Amino acid sequence: MLALLLLIPVPSLGAAVLLYWAPDALGKVLYGVCKVWLLVLPIVWFLYVERGKFSLSPLRKGGLMAGLVTGVAIAVIVLVFFALVGRGWIDAETFRSSLSEALRQQIVLHCLSGLRDAHQRCDRRVRVAMVRLPPM
Repeated sequence: MLALLLLIPVPSLGAAVLLYWAPDALGKVLYGVCKVWLLVLPIVWFLYVERGKFSLSPLRKGGLMAGLVTGVAIAVIVLVFFALVGRGWIDAETFRSSLSEALRQQIVLHCLSGLRDAHQRCDRRVRVAMVRLPPM
């Protein structure tokens, strides 16, 4: 019972903090903390409260196929529902512009991290080359 009380309200609280109470950087941090809580609490509870042992079970026959079939079926249901009903609810132009802006931001972040990594590799090469140079 205690585990459920500690777990069930967390997704709603995280979303409420991010969307209403603190839609700034603090809200994003608290939302992330709530997501980590959803992953960590069940693991900690199982290992320390229930004294369980962590193990990786091998895939059973058909388990992977069942997951694939279920995932494809859900994707088809979502796409059919969108085609029949959702087009009237979602403004396509607003969706495209927000998606393209988010995609642009991800591309910029990816390029900047790539530049940072390239700079660090280049800096290491220069330092190694400087060590190998004979003294003057």
